[in-house]
Amino acid sequence: MRHMYILFVMIALISCSGPIRKVGDSTHNNSDKITSDKSLPGPDESSKTKDPSPSAKYQNQWQTYAKMPFPNNAFAIEGDQEMVFLAGGYTPAGYSKAFFSYNVATNTWKRLPDLPNPRAGLTLTLVGKYLYALGGVNQKGATKQLDIFDLDKNEWLEGPPMIQERFQHSTILYGQDIWVCGGLPSKKEVEYFSLECRSWQKGPELKYGRDSHRSVLLSGKLHLLGGKNITIQNEIASLNASKNLWEYNFQLPASRFGFFSLNYNELILILGGFRDTTATSYFGDVFLFHLSQGTMQPLKGLPSGLANFGAYRYKNQIYVFGGRNHQGIQDTVWRMDID
Repeated sequence: MRHMYILFVMIALISCSGPIRKVGDSTHNNSDKITSDKSLPGPDESSKTKDPSPSAKYQNQWQTYAKMPFPNNAFAIEGDQEMVFLAGGYTPAGYSKAFFSYNVATNTWKRLPDLPNPRAGLTLTLVGKYLYALGGVNQKGATKQLDIFDLDKNEWLEGPPMIQERFQHSTILYGQDIWVCGGLPSKKEVEYFSLECRSWQKGPELKYGRDSHRSVLLSGKLHLLGGKNITIQNEIASLNASKNLWEYNFQLPASRFGFFSLNYNELILILGGFRDTTATSYFGDVFLFHLSQGTMQPLKGLPSGLANFGAYRYKNQIYVFGGRNHQGIQDTVWRMDID
């Protein structure tokens, strides 16, 4: 049964189309056949799309801002100020190992050294000058892999593997540790990577498993939102650090998975996701969620229902990258500015 469920989730991704050491040089390996577009920039090359429109164009409404280098979904995304990083994913041509940076201020893409291995359903977590790429899945199955990108040296390092292989999990920097929660196939297990000790430790187990969910920090407390196991979840798991256990006191307004969340002041911005376990029905709603009050403030909905996408906030600007909907895997970058 577990293997059949993992297979279902992999289909949902693709149905629309120790010590740290340096890994092999990937800067020359830009022929991973992730796209047939011969103009796709290779490592250390840039592409720029000019946007002459004034920012008023995006005020409280979604507009197309840019195009991704190719259609993609289930990729990892992380950012710092105006710079966004996207790694891996599943494209119309298969699993990707492509790694890009994108400057939202200049609307410029840059191809960076590829991931050591292609995979989807992975995560990226930024700590100082390092990006931690954790887990994922490809045709060989789920992985425990931890790859660390040195932004100064522009190279990948191999880190200690996780305790459990997993994909469609969530990760977040919590104190001096990177917490990895849920995912498939180790859905209930939680582990964290100590940045001080450079080793993995087991965290408190979840009451029930969940994947395709989101992790957020509010007022220093860790919360897991939504996701699914056999059914879609709206129950929110909140970590009680002093008791080293999860508490379940809050709920999302609607059950969903494959969505995205962003911190917005003291609120949580919720966007899109899958409506049901068939992964064929999509949410297009966008709202600000007040967790402790259980209230929501609706915002302008996405141009279409969307899931397995990436999103990023820069100041009051919200960017949505790729994902999939009824038309297949997307390459659009949408932007909306919130008052």
